[in-house]
Amino acid sequence: MSEVDRGRADLLVELVARATHIRKDSLFKTSRGEAAEARARQIAMYLAHVSLGCSLTKVGRFFGRDKTTVAYAIRIVEDLRDDPEFEDWLQHLEDAYQNLAPIFSEPARARLTVLLGARGAAWH
Repeated sequence: MSEVDRGRADLLVELVARATHIRKDSLFKTSRGEAAEARARQIAMYLAHVSLGCSLTKVGRFFGRDKTTVAYAIRIVEDLRDDPEFEDWLQHLEDAYQNLAPIFSEPARARLTVLLGARGAAWH
């Protein structure tokens, strides 16, 4: 996973952790963990694959899982999307990511540095 992909995946993980009220580090546990942690991890893996376009192998490496585990997570989340409430919630999460991702892009950081000068470079 490239540095850019890793940064975008970190943003997705942060959003999922906050939206599910699960600690961010719980999404990277080597064990399954609590059911809520596993579900949050499945959602994060799904979004990393769908929203970032990362391969199952790349997503698996990022989360310390096998690509078959990622494929299973994607099937689970796709099934959950049949529930209109979950679909709406997940769509809001995807929208939040799409709205925030450009702020963290390299061009945005470079522009911020230009706008704020050297002090701005240290700030972000």
